[in-house]
Amino acid sequence: MQCLAFLCGMQPAGNVTLHLGQEQQAGADAAYKLMENFETVVQDITKGPVDPKHISHVEKMLKAVCCRLLGASTAGQFQPPHTKEWLIFDFFMVSEDGKESLVWMHAARFLLAYIQRWGMSHASTTAMLLVLGQIEAGSKILFERQLILNDITKHLELNKVQIKPKNTFNEDPDEKLLNMMLMSTSTNLLLGTPEKVYLPDSARQNDMQELVEMKERQVKLSAEAAKFLAARIQEPDWQNDMSSAAATVLRTFLGQAEAAWLLLLNRENVVKDITNAGGINNAESVAKMVNEAGMQLLGDGVAVPLPDKEMYGNPKDAQVWAHAAKFLCKRLQSCPPECEGLKDMSPNAAGEMRAVLRQIELGAKLMSGQSFAA
Repeated sequence: MQCLAFLCGMQPAGNVTLHLGQEQQAGADAAYKLMENFETVVQDITKGPVDPKHISHVEKMLKAVCCRLLGASTAGQFQPPHTKEWLIFDFFMVSEDGKESLVWMHAARFLLAYIQRWGMSHASTTAMLLVLGQIEAGSKILFERQLILNDITKHLELNKVQIKPKNTFNEDPDEKLLNMMLMSTSTNLLLGTPEKVYLPDSARQNDMQELVEMKERQVKLSAEAAKFLAARIQEPDWQNDMSSAAATVLRTFLGQAEAAWLLLLNRENVVKDITNAGGINNAESVAKMVNEAGMQLLGDGVAVPLPDKEMYGNPKDAQVWAHAAKFLCKRLQSCPPECEGLKDMSPNAAGEMRAVLRQIELGAKLMSGQSFAA
């Protein structure tokens, strides 16, 4: 209750002990440390990179960091009410002129260096770095959205990716799709939600193929845009204007997005390649594994390596999953013609896909009782 009082504008929270796991407690400890130093941090930020007239924006950003650390860290055991709804309304409704997103970006970057003075545990520092890196990256995309959109459009034109002409309402349909992708990226980073796209309910409940059929054009453009933007982070103008924490979380997010979109776009070919070249005679189970890999990369998959019977069906299916994941992981290293569609995947995206496939392989082996040396 003390934490809720603080977030609602009452007195700062004192030390609170929750019965949490180690990782959850680390996030909570980081939030309490920020709450204890709240006024000092606000003063230091407004004496530094942010004009004092924007103090309300700074306070809002710091409270958002606390919400993120508490809401995400306690796995439902403690979560401020309406955290995400509060952040969406309070942030986006007042950010159309870009001033607040710029304040959030500078404040998060300042705080990334500032927290090293606090002497927190490594786990708490890591939790804080992740949240601040996501907020800085999300704010940067939001603030520079139009410039980024222009860069992506030029890149697509130079690489001869066909851009749809404007419609009868003088609207650019591809620009709308790319703008949606950027807004989705910034929103998910700011809120700490893992989803890379807003999936239709039917696609969540049934088969990812429906997503591909409904949004094939968006998937193609978004994959190319994610690949371009992840590479753009390495360029000097971005490196000099972004902390390493923000660059890391953005690169990871975009790599997962690119990998997921390309995998789901080429799902049928990938399944055929695994069953034919991989010698795995169970296309239905392989398709489920590929589907799960895509969903995990999109941020909506099952928690692995903690398998359950419903996920795999039975130990025999789990064995298929393990073999298929291992085969595809190796296949990504060369991406032969049979794996058409994935051969143009960036090294960044391939690395993220391998990480997910290894998790799936490990979870499936646990379920099937298979040796980890196999």
